[in-house]
Amino acid sequence: MLKLEPAKLFSDSMILQRDRKNPVWGVGADDSTVTVSIQDKTVSAPVENGKWAITLPALCPCQGCEMRISDGKSVIAISDVAVGEVWLAGGQSNMEFQFKYDIEYNELVSFLNNRNIRFFDIPRRAYEGQYPTARLAEYGFWRTLTPLDAKWFCAVGLYFQLNLEKALNVPVGIIGCNFGGSFASAWTSRDSHMRVPELKKLLDEYDAAVEALDMEIYEKQITAQEERSARVDSRPYVDRQLYGEDPVKVQAEFLAKRFPKCEHKGEDASPPGTLPMGPKYYNRPAGLWETMLKEAAPYGIRGVLWYQGEEDADSRSDFYDKSLAALIGSWRELWGEDFPFLIVQLAPLLRWLTPAKNFPQLRDNQMAAAKSIPGVFIACVMDAGEPLNAHPRNKRPVGERLALLARGKVYRENILCQSPEMIAAQRKGSILSFVFENAGDGLRLTGSLPLMIDGVLITGVEARDDTVTVTTDGLPSSPVTVYFAWENFCEVKLFNSAGLPAFPFKTKV
Repeated sequence: MLKLEPAKLFSDSMILQRDRKNPVWGVGADDSTVTVSIQDKTVSAPVENGKWAITLPALCPCQGCEMRISDGKSVIAISDVAVGEVWLAGGQSNMEFQFKYDIEYNELVSFLNNRNIRFFDIPRRAYEGQYPTARLAEYGFWRTLTPLDAKWFCAVGLYFQLNLEKALNVPVGIIGCNFGGSFASAWTSRDSHMRVPELKKLLDEYDAAVEALDMEIYEKQITAQEERSARVDSRPYVDRQLYGEDPVKVQAEFLAKRFPKCEHKGEDASPPGTLPMGPKYYNRPAGLWETMLKEAAPYGIRGVLWYQGEEDADSRSDFYDKSLAALIGSWRELWGEDFPFLIVQLAPLLRWLTPAKNFPQLRDNQMAAAKSIPGVFIACVMDAGEPLNAHPRNKRPVGERLALLARGKVYRENILCQSPEMIAAQRKGSILSFVFENAGDGLRLTGSLPLMIDGVLITGVEARDDTVTVTTDGLPSSPVTVYFAWENFCEVKLFNSAGLPAFPFKTKV
């Protein structure tokens, strides 16, 4: 007989979403009734097939509340409950990036003591039944912001929280749901794959690969990899990379340690991540949607912060707008709510282990998704990349720009919250003019403009009000294509009056 137990998210120091309904769920004994109480609200529901679920009515902001869950025989008291704003932070390694790696960590950590800031990290799980027990002390429970716990917080999320909590004066929580190196497809439901030809192809390829697997051999490969993982801990090497060491050197040291020369023979000596696509591979279509995202749904949230795309840039950049639309649709369908998505455009990168590929196209498709999907907004970080680091250590601008978007677009604060975007281009003789929206009190140029016009010499650039004027030498009479920040790595030094960098663009004039 199952004993009364709420889902992991409902535990000490949790935070609930204010001013809207909050689902609460868990397991229990059949033929019992579960009652949940908090503030002056009490809701009951029967246990059916070992599961129960209730929905709390809207709650007022608070801190230090208590939630009580009872089935008539036992009572679970959840202490130090806050009510405020809750956001889910999803994506891959740049969202997973913990605050201990941030460039400002040492300077700030001793001052970070705020019980209004809460964080829950969904355990990373590639397949059902897999829980890396050695790391359960790090995941799966709520933390409050203290100098001791700050290092575990999602860095992007923490800067977002600090900015939002100051602006709204209510507690702010983040639920981390991310997995380094993941495709958008892994976070998208099977049903959503079926509706998009490009994604259906990925799903069909996966299903065919699984059908062709010798499952006995596959399970041996999984066991061998997990045994190697247990024998040589990868975390010290990951730490060194995220602290900014040369990733090629660190990776070589790690592989040499994990695979001694005597093991470099046979199929079981394959490096991590090279196992064939199969039912236990984390990046299979809908894999992380099933094993991680559904652990968070339908917890009450205001919206989603999304930072992902590096993994898709290599071979899936040309349909990333469709991937993102399918992902967002499947998440909203899972929650039954059209909550806002705030996404981060990919930061500049030259190479990390291997050269960056197709970042301009993927950024363009991120923009296309933000323009075409209601309730989706995008933050530009084209001034905040590192040429040889896929995980830029300065996460403050990322989190704070997401917070600006939330304040302006979700909480309706009257602020300039979006980056300059080119909306009109014209040419007159040797002069090109580009008009931007979201210029605020005027554009400012702090360095050279990453502008490319094949075979044309740029002799002068001026930014004034909402317009950038470019003087050229040798402009042909036929239309030319102008590329602005259309590179894997470049540094954008064109800003609006809120200090936000301009979005990349290409256009014919």
